[in-house]
Amino acid sequence: QAYLFLRQIPGSPSYWQKFMYEVVAMVKQLGIPTWFTTLSCADLRWPELFQIIAKTKGNNMTDEEVDVLSYHERCSMLNLNPVIVAKHFQYRVETFLRDVLLTNANPVGKIVYYALRIEFQVRGSAYLHALIWTSDCPDLTNDTKDAYIDYIDQHVQAYLPDKETDPQLYDLFLTDKTIVAEPLAEDMDEEIKSNILTRQKEILSKVKQKIDDVLNPSKPTYDPHACNSNRRPK
Repeated sequence: QAYLFLRQIPGSPSYWQKFMYEVVAMVKQLGIPTWFTTLSCADLRWPELFQIIAKTKGNNMTDEEVDVLSYHERCSMLNLNPVIVAKHFQYRVETFLRDVLLTNANPVGKIVYYALRIEFQVRGSAYLHALIWTSDCPDLTNDTKDAYIDYIDQHVQAYLPDKETDPQLYDLFLTDKTIVAEPLAEDMDEEIKSNILTRQKEILSKVKQKIDDVLNPSKPTYDPHACNSNRRPK
């Protein structure tokens, strides 16, 4: 009874067990979700968050003062105010759902149902996983593969590294268009299959290392403005 009592307490084991049963029921009733989405808390890059925290201490922080905060100063402010950070992330998520995804513009298709789960990373920041069902997405079959890809391209925009400024990273991409990833053919020659898988692992390792070098704050090569650099659309 004590375990079941916690079903109404968000974050408890029994709460997530109940949530899992609900999601399984939704999949059985509605089919496979159209989108799996992750929204990360970019708290280090939100100037208004540091201004909100400063106001709780009786200080008014300008945009210029926020800009000159060091990485460690930002981390210290966030670590000392976890509730404010979590509530601000929740506010931004709710605003994004209400004012973007659920509007008549239908940026990811006409949403009919969704399921959300917020968790916390090792570093303490929140992130959200979402399953989204839309009513206008074609089912994926051999006959509808092209229509399925067109639907994705209609709602999602990806970027490639610039071939001139970052040729090494550009060469790691195997395709410049949307594809449906499928298992390798069962009758494929084992040597060819082994070479493909080996090459795939090499590329993924290089991409991971590149991302870690640029975006890991503990690395000397960390670039806080990397995500804001000019990139060429697909």
